[in-house]
Amino acid sequence: MNNFQTKLNELITEQGISKRQLANILGFKENNSSISKWTKGQQMPKLDTAIKLSNHFKCSLDYLFGTSNNSEEVNYKTNIPFDKRLRKILSDKKITQTKLVEDTNFSTGNLFSWFNKKSQPNMSTVIELAEYLNVSLDYLAGRE
Repeated sequence: MNNFQTKLNELITEQGISKRQLANILGFKENNSSISKWTKGQQMPKLDTAIKLSNHFKCSLDYLFGTSNNSEEVNYKTNIPFDKRLRKILSDKKITQTKLVEDTNFSTGNLFSWFNKKSQPNMSTVIELAEYLNVSLDYLAGRE
């Protein structure tokens, strides 16, 4: 069982909600197959959906995805768009996009899509990026 799968199942149980109720909370149509895949460890959500999940459960992304054991309730006031936060981190750390592509499995196409808001990375990618950049998931996601 992966950390996200474990935490999500725990949080759903603690709140006493069904997968269908969680799907409605997240604004999904009647289909809750994604949530079933998450709770079975078969898939990870995209960043924007992960933020909705952590907002609903009032926990950090780091707690939800098992990179922190701090279960304190949080309520982030600021959300900086992912593309802007990633650009800032790369600039602050003096890492070029070329270097990022060379050092990771991300393609220039992925970066182009993220920087031009054409797609959101899935959380396994965000976790890998956060580890590479040595930042928290919440910081990388632009939450403060």
